[in-house]
Amino acid sequence: MACSKVLLGNFPELTDDIFQYFRGDIPTLHSCVLVNKFWCQIAIPLLWEDPFLMKNPKNFHFIEIYLQKINENDKTQLNRCGIDNNIFPSKTLFNYSNFIKCINTPNICLSIVNWIEANKMFTCSRGRILLLLIKVFIENEAKLHTFEIEIAYKYFMSRKYFNSIINLILQNPKFISSIKILKLHFNEEIIKYKFGYKF
Repeated sequence: MACSKVLLGNFPELTDDIFQYFRGDIPTLHSCVLVNKFWCQIAIPLLWEDPFLMKNPKNFHFIEIYLQKINENDKTQLNRCGIDNNIFPSKTLFNYSNFIKCINTPNICLSIVNWIEANKMFTCSRGRILLLLIKVFIENEAKLHTFEIEIAYKYFMSRKYFNSIINLILQNPKFISSIKILKLHFNEEIIKYKFGYKF
């Protein structure tokens, strides 16, 4: 009887505590999504906290789900880069971009590179895609817990995208106001360019 009450969601605090124990256990959370609507609503945000950290390097289709939220003008620009709008899902069950809690730019850029190569969109810049993803997260009011950014032009392809991403983040302080863990990695090139420091 008590077990069925937990399954039906009569003890949301207890259920939430159990799910917090599953945080990071992707296979278990995937199984929980299939149990019922209540469990699905608890498990999905945990699954989407940091999808860029997934162990499977071939699992990068969540980028399309995020990019489904961009505006028509941005979709038109991507179309000019060779990205077909038909790859974006027309509807999603959740606002997945609201669930992201961790941004690690090297992991995101690796996922973007894999996604571009898999879809043979070689004229598309990873810096542009990263900028659009950050924009989607900001517009959908994601509240980050962890922000790890490697400040290196190699991840952004050009200083234009690097500066645009940093400016976009700085113009939206609410996006980074909940951060508990902030890691900044500067490489030698940035320090020389910004500060004139010689090694």
